[in-house]
Amino acid sequence: RAKRPRHALALACFSARGALDAAAPRKAPPSFIVAAADALGDAVDGFLNDAETAFKRRAFDFCSRSLARFRERAMVQRLPAPLADILAARLPALAALDSQLCARLVADFLGERVDAAVAALADDAAVQFAVLDAVIEEADGSDMSVDVGAAARRRYVDLLCRFRPARVYDYLATRDGYDVDACLEVCRRHNVADATALLLDAAGDADGALSVALDSLGERCDALRADLRAAAPGTRDDVPAAAAARRCLEAATTLCRRRGRGDDARSAWFALLDRLLEAKRRLRLGRDVPSTAAAIQTALNDLVRRTLGAMAEHVPLTEVVAKLFEDHADATLGEFRDVLASALDTCRFDLKIHETVRDLVRADAGVAARAALERRNRGVLVVELDGVALDDPDLAEKIDLDTLYRSPGAELLLAPVDPEKPEGHWKATSRLPEGPEAEKEREAFIGAQRRAALANRDVRVGTLGSYAAYFEAASSDDPKIREAALLPRPPPHKPTAAAPPKIAPRVPGTLDPKAKFSAALPPGELDL
Repeated sequence: RAKRPRHALALACFSARGALDAAAPRKAPPSFIVAAADALGDAVDGFLNDAETAFKRRAFDFCSRSLARFRERAMVQRLPAPLADILAARLPALAALDSQLCARLVADFLGERVDAAVAALADDAAVQFAVLDAVIEEADGSDMSVDVGAAARRRYVDLLCRFRPARVYDYLATRDGYDVDACLEVCRRHNVADATALLLDAAGDADGALSVALDSLGERCDALRADLRAAAPGTRDDVPAAAAARRCLEAATTLCRRRGRGDDARSAWFALLDRLLEAKRRLRLGRDVPSTAAAIQTALNDLVRRTLGAMAEHVPLTEVVAKLFEDHADATLGEFRDVLASALDTCRFDLKIHETVRDLVRADAGVAARAALERRNRGVLVVELDGVALDDPDLAEKIDLDTLYRSPGAELLLAPVDPEKPEGHWKATSRLPEGPEAEKEREAFIGAQRRAALANRDVRVGTLGSYAAYFEAASSDDPKIREAALLPRPPPHKPTAAAPPKIAPRVPGTLDPKAKFSAALPPGELDL
């Protein structure tokens, strides 16, 4: 169609919205929906026929707003067939304008017709892949009701192998529900080795999957050598072949991990290591310049180090070293110096981890021991006993302190009043032993205290009345009276005679100054 003036396009958009509003009620005749679909298509064509690209993009906003308004008024989730057909017919032009926005339209309004929408874009594989990629990402990453059928997913794997082969393995490894045989045929046709190995393993052919992965790894190592030879000296750190080799190695190590820890798993791990050693041996036989040989050696050593790191979880290091010397007994030790160094580095790394964990455990144990010692040696403020405050004046009446004091097996259990604040107030709970044995021990303890009290008392022979008073006090219910009668009293105070004065020794031939002064007084005036 020819370009339409923008004021005419504004009128077409107004007419399309009115037609959609008229077709929204449930009792609207089917002809209203057909007329609304024609009006919508006419307005979208007006946007697409404009000369300015930025203005063309307004078609996406117009479709999204108009169709969302229609679904809200009609209270439906799926568009009627005439509206869906009109939108699907404009998908190629919309996808050529912006594949991401087009994919959003498909996910929002054609979620149940993804296969038909993808088929409408079959004329341009690049556009079809862009839209399908965005739709599947929306479908797998959100809770939207987007139904991507098996045909669309198979077509997506085909386009993914064609345009983004490095993403095929990750897609198949993280999704399910696809046809394994169909995807396996597509991956084999496009020679995507890591994805082919994954699908063979999923199909039950574990040996075939490992063989494909190892063959692909050898090819990737050769391609890595070729890329490093062709790359300039300053650009050898990140060549595409290195990433491809790492992906293939990751696929191979994944297959080896799935075999567990038996003899079959060891054979798989050693086959993978032998393939890398073969690549290193071919490097030694080559005639590369020293800088190129060093770059290739570094790349292959990185692959070997990754492999040994993965093997460390399943194969002991001693078996790896023994296998190297057994299979390559005629080789010199220098040929495997890098491999052995990588193995020892892996072991050293694990040893360092264990040492660090040991030091951390010791440090944590020391901190915990010091904290426990501080808690044990720190006094606590006990404010209540058996639910009664210690400053309660009626504490002795509410709690039988006498029984608690005279029970040899009695215990006081301390606990913080607020468990979340152990530095605050604490409470004590008494626990008395129960049973006949505990009662016997209590009576024996009280008897021993009574005997000790009688043995330490000032025994005097008194009248029968004094003994009656004693027994009456000993059997009193008042603990203070009973304590005064049973516990020993201190002996009565007896004044002691003053000690005679001590006479200081005198040296013969000398007199004390006081004696000299006294001798000078007249007789009878000396007053001592």
